[in-house]
Formats: sequence, structure tokens, C-alpha cells
Amino acid sequence: MTTLFLSTVNPPPLGFIFAQPTRKDLLSRVFAIYTDNPSALVQQVEQRLTKVKGVLVYSADECTLKQLSTHFWLMSIPLMAENNLIHLVQPLLSTLESLTITQDQNIDLQRTLARVTRNLDELQQDYQHATDTLVKQVQSLLQAESKLLSSETHLKHIIDLLPQQIYAIDHEDHMILANVSYTNAHNVNIHDILGCSTKDIAPQADIESGWLATAQSANTTVRLNNVRVDLPERTLATHTGDRFFHVTKIPFHFNGDNLLGVLTVATDITEHKNSEQAILKLNQELEQRVIDRTAALAQANEHLQEAKVQAEAANASKSLFLAMMSHEIRTPMNGVVGMIDLLRETALDHDQHKMLNTVRESSFVLLNLIDDILDFSKIEAGRLGIEKISFSLSEVLEGVAETLMPNATQKQLTLNCFVNPNIPDLLMGDPVRLRQVLFNLCGNAIKFTHATPKKYGLIQLRAELITLHDDAIDLVLQIEDDGIGMTPESIHRLFEPFTQAESSTTRHYGGTGLGLSICRKLVEMMGGYIEVNSLVGFGSCFSVFLHLPLAQTVQASQLDQLNDVHVVAVLPQNILRRNICAYLHYWGVHLHIFDSLLEAEVHIGKIHSSIKPVLILGSLWPTPTSALAHLPTLLLTFRHDKSSTSHSLPANMIRLWISPLRREDLWLALQIASGKKSAQALGIPLKESHPNTQTRLTYSEAEQQGQLILVAEDNPVNQKVIEKQLSHLGYTCRLADDGKIAFDLWQQHRFALLISDCHMPEMDGFELTHAIRLAEKDLNQHIPIIAFTANALRGETERCLVAGMDDYLSKPVEMKSLRRILAKWMPSKND
Repeated sequence: MTTLFLSTVNPPPLGFIFAQPTRKDLLSRVFAIYTDNPSALVQQVEQRLTKVKGVLVYSADECTLKQLSTHFWLMSIPLMAENNLIHLVQPLLSTLESLTITQDQNIDLQRTLARVTRNLDELQQDYQHATDTLVKQVQSLLQAESKLLSSETHLKHIIDLLPQQIYAIDHEDHMILANVSYTNAHNVNIHDILGCSTKDIAPQADIESGWLATAQSANTTVRLNNVRVDLPERTLATHTGDRFFHVTKIPFHFNGDNLLGVLTVATDITEHKNSEQAILKLNQELEQRVIDRTAALAQANEHLQEAKVQAEAANASKSLFLAMMSHEIRTPMNGVVGMIDLLRETALDHDQHKMLNTVRESSFVLLNLIDDILDFSKIEAGRLGIEKISFSLSEVLEGVAETLMPNATQKQLTLNCFVNPNIPDLLMGDPVRLRQVLFNLCGNAIKFTHATPKKYGLIQLRAELITLHDDAIDLVLQIEDDGIGMTPESIHRLFEPFTQAESSTTRHYGGTGLGLSICRKLVEMMGGYIEVNSLVGFGSCFSVFLHLPLAQTVQASQLDQLNDVHVVAVLPQNILRRNICAYLHYWGVHLHIFDSLLEAEVHIGKIHSSIKPVLILGSLWPTPTSALAHLPTLLLTFRHDKSSTSHSLPANMIRLWISPLRREDLWLALQIASGKKSAQALGIPLKESHPNTQTRLTYSEAEQQGQLILVAEDNPVNQKVIEKQLSHLGYTCRLADDGKIAFDLWQQHRFALLISDCHMPEMDGFELTHAIRLAEKDLNQHIPIIAFTANALRGETERCLVAGMDDYLSKPVEMKSLRRILAKWMPSKND
């Protein structure tokens, strides 16, 4: 270490060097510094004062010495001693330097001593750990020895429990082990044979039979080749007699050296050999039985084939019989229903009209019973198919509700229909079968529900979303009523064919008891299932769960088209109000709903004048107040409320039919009321227009105007009915008794439409259609052909269309169905 003699005062004292010391100099050297500002140098090392070794000297009036730290001093001297300063501080610095060296050596020694101490501690810990490990190993060895002794005891016990004879010999053929099975079989004591040679203890019978020589030869092979040897099965002697044994010889090492012993395992297979002989004998007997049975089965198969042919013929006859019965029953029913519809168009008093309605309803009840029986028979025969086509779910549900609404209204019941707007409307499935299921379930709900002073009489048809997948949807269709309800026992047998909930149901309500059985079969064929919840006196809820694919057709979204429309609704608190709110919220309409006209007036008075809301009025408020009369208004009107439709509405009002409310009608009405569409878009006529019955044309006039209709029908009653129906609607027709006559008439005259029965003598409707379509290819013409049949079997429609017909009418033909067909296919009189 170099001693520094520095001076910040110039000129420096004798022996000192003029220089400005750095912080490194102050911390790493032993120094004597003569300065006129000692405090500045102290500040440089203030944080590490204990590391400084040296003296700061400055001039003062007297000589003083102040210790700043262990080896750091502050010294003042009179100015007169400056020339001798080197002699004053040099001894002090020499001492400091010696002390510093000594201190560094002490520090190194302490570090060495600490390291040695740590090493001793680590050695002591290692010694202690080694001692503990050794103790544990000794304990483990003792435990292992104890377990080994216990295992040997257990092993000996286990070997004694084995049924096989087990014994072991050493390399000199001396017995070293034998189990109880061996000693019992040879009637010897284990202590008498251990250590003895096998040839000395072998039974005389084994020696005479050559078994001892065979065993010893096998032992030699095992030792020489160190392999397992299995000896052929053979008879060996025991003290109870000869037994069959399978013997195995296995090599093993013993006493820790390379000496090989032999372990012998002899398994008694006497029972197995006896069973084998019995099985062999049984197999021979079974083979003979199989030969005999094969011959019998061949003969039975011949009988079964004959029975199958007969059953198929009977099934075909059954289907033909059902079709014929349907035709035979529907043919006279066509006369009944057709004439009733015509009679209803005439002037009748109230009682006569009621009686006619009763007769008509009874006729259709009979037809429904026939349809149920036919469907059930087809399901039993496995000939009922399910289509998969695109259809609108809302159209199916709302169509069912609209069709059944007159039945509900007649019983003073309320029928509501709601389709969750989150369900995509276009799905893939069988709309005909789905409609059939819903008609049956809703029809039952109406049948078994009655309005009373204590009960409102409500039926709800709902479609709710369960899960929406990328390409399919899980949904539930619910039909809920507050009718008579059912007991759990009744629900249990509800879907059995020819069964109704109560024995008195048939007497009170009629029916075959087939409808629900058919519904369940149809739903299962569509991949779904039906659940029922019911409580006697409170009503029932049928839930149809379906998984249907989404149609690939791109639907025009109704979202964001009404989000700028404001609606003020005055509606009573009921289910219809909740349904309307659900639709409007889904479309993003700004909706404010109130319980009275007064509340609506107050609200409209507060909104900005630039907003012109659409007013929706329930049936309880048929006329808006003067403050609301200027607003575009949707007036909810029941379809059966004839008093409401007897007068016209102002230009700013639109009549919106409810019972049921069609979602599409509500959307279009809002579009019209808000000015987004023209008024013709709604397209709901108040009345059906009827052709003038007084303008019936002659054959020649009708042919000249392109309005002549050809009817091919062999039944005289049906001829009269269809002729009168067409005449009532203002059309002229020519009748043909069979297909051949109809074909000749078609060739001779110009007809606008052909209505043909499917089943006729000489030439039926299918043959007639085929003949006409062939002839039309050369003439470059096409006449619409309408199938007219009493065959109610499902699938008849498809058969007619495949044959080349254009549409389908099922007997009995109602006036509204005939009117619809004529409006669709007859050319305009102006054409």
C-alpha cells in the first residue's frame, strides 16, 4: 500500500505534492493531506467513512487531533509548524499503514477460521447423516429379513394349499421340498422324505411302470439345457389308485451358486380327461342332432317362405282393401259434404244453418276416424314414409291455429299461437306430418277444454328454442290447455292404440283412441319424442321435442328494418300482449305499451313532434280518441267478429287479424303503417269473392271463352255434386263416365281444365293422364289436370303428381278447396 502526501494548498509543505485527491485515493490509500477545506474532503467519503485510512491536516491557532473513524483523523496545527508537517505525520501514517496491514491479515484469518468452522459443521452433519442412514439400512435389513422369513412361511403355506403335487430336488436328486398334496397322494410324512434320494422313496408301481426312469431322464435334460420340460399325460400311482397327471419339470438355482435343482409340478387331470370323453360323446350326439335339426329347419323354412308369400299377399290385399274402403266410404261422403256446402250457400234460417253445421261437422268427424284407422294400418305395415323438404315453421303453426280457430270460438275458448322469433323460420322436415301431429294435439286440447265461470278456457300453441347449432336446431312445440287434465295412470297408457285417458272419454267425446298413438309414431319417425304433463282439473301440456336441419335457402332478415319505428300500444294484460311485445322487441321497435287510451295520450303529448308513432289498439278499444285519431293505427280484430268488419276504416287505420295473430301480418302491417311499404302488401281480403252464379255459360260459349271444364267421374252422385258445385261458382263442365270417354272428348273439344277421378272402369285417371301427356307432346299443349280421388291413403298425392297431374283434390271436396283450385289453375276470362 502506497502512502500519499498530498496538499491542496499551493505551495505545498515540504515533502507534500500539490494535487486534488479523488474519492478513490481517499478510499484505497493511506494518506496525509494538507488542506484548507477539510470538510469538503470528508463529504466525499461520508457514506464509507469506516473504509478511510489517513489524516486531514489544516492550519489553526492551536494543535488538535480529532478521530473521525477508526483509522481516520482530523488534525489542526499552527501555521508555524507547516514546514515540519512531514515529520509530524510520517510516524502517524507509518503506524496506520502497519495497523492496516495487520487488520487485513486479521480479516483474512477470520475468514479462514469461519470457512474451517463451516467445513467442520458440514462434516459433522455429513457424519450424522451417514450414521442415520446406516441405522435405517440396518433397520431395513432387519425388516427385510423378518419379511423374508414371513414370506417363506406364507409361500410354504400357499404351496401346501395348491391342489397340484409340487416337489423339488437338488442337483443330486435329493428331496428338498414337497407340499401337502404330494405327501397326501403318496401317504408319506414330509420329514421322512426330505434329504432322501428320489429312487429310495419312489413307489414300487412307478419303478415297475418305468415312470421313475422317465422322470430321472427328464431331470437330466432340465439340468443340462436349463429348460422347462413338459411330459406327456399319463397314469401315475397314488395311494388311492391310478390317476391321470400332466407333469412339468422346471430348473431353478439354489444356495446362491450355479447348482441346478428341478421343481416338479404334477397336475391331476383325471376329471378333465373324463369330461373330455363325455364331451366327445356329447359332440357325436350333437352332430347327429344338428343333422336331424338341419333337415327339420329346411322343411320349416319352406313352410315359412310359403307363409311369407301368403302374408305379403295378405298385406297387399289389406292395403288394397283399405284403399277401396276409403274410396267406397268417401264417395258417398263427397255427396253428403258437397251438397251440404251447396245448401249452406242458399237462404236458411238460424236453426237450419245450425243443423247443417252439425251434419257437416259429423261428416268430417267420420272422415277423421277413417284417416286415423288408415294411418295406423300403414304404420303397422311399415309403409309410412317421412319427407325432408324445406318449410316455414311459422306458416305451419299459424295455419293450424287459424284452421282450428272456428272450433275454439264455437266453444268460447281462446286459442293463442306464438313462434319464438329467435327460431330460424325455414327448416327441413315433413310439414304435412308435422301439421297432422299439431292438428291432433290442438284438436284434443279444444275437445277436452271448456270455458266455465271459474276457468277462462285457454289453449296455447308455442314453438320455443332449445339449442341453435350451425346447421340444425333443437326446438320444442308445446300445446297447453286448462282443460279436464289427466291422472298419472291415464298418462301411462295414453299413447297405446285404441286407448283413451278414461273409459268414459269415447262416450263423451268420441274418437278411436288412435290419434295420439299415430302422433307418437310420427314424431319418433321424425327423430323426436313427446312428453306429457297433466293435472286433473288444471289442464295438460304436450311437448314435442324435435331436432331439425336448417334449410339452405337464404332468408331475408327482418332485423334492422323496423329499428327506427316508434310504436305506442294500448293492450290488455294477456298472452297476446306478451306475444306482440316479444315480436316487436326482436325487430328492434321502440315500444311503449299502456293499459288505457288516457295513458297513451299523455305519453304521446310528451314526445317530440318530429316522431310520429304507430298506434296499436286492442279489441277493447275499437275507436281511438280525437287526440290519437291522426296517428297511423293497427286495429287488432278477431276473425269471427263480424260486427267489427261490417264497417269500413279510415285511411290511416289497418285492420290486423288476430285469433291467431300471424307474425308476418304484424310485420307487414308495421311496414305499411310506418310508410315503408304500400297498402297492397298486406293482402288480407275482408271477404272471398264469388263468381256470379247467374252467368253460367253454355258448352259452346264456355269453350269459345276458354272456360270449359272436363270432369271424368264414374259415380253418378259425385257427377251431380261436382256439376252443381262448379255451376254455383259460375263454371260450365262436361261430364265423362270413364277415362276413355274423357280422352275422346278432350281430342274433340278445347278444355281449360280437367278434373279426373283416379279410379274408373275402362281407363282410370292415371292412364288418362298418361295418354293426354303423350298426345300433348305432338300438339305442344298442356292442360292442367286435377286429381279427384276418394283414396285417403297418405302418399296418394305424390303418386298423382308423379303420374303427370298438376294438383290434387281429395273427396269429399269442400267448396273452399274447389274455389282455391279453380282460382289457381283456371285461365282468366280476359285471356
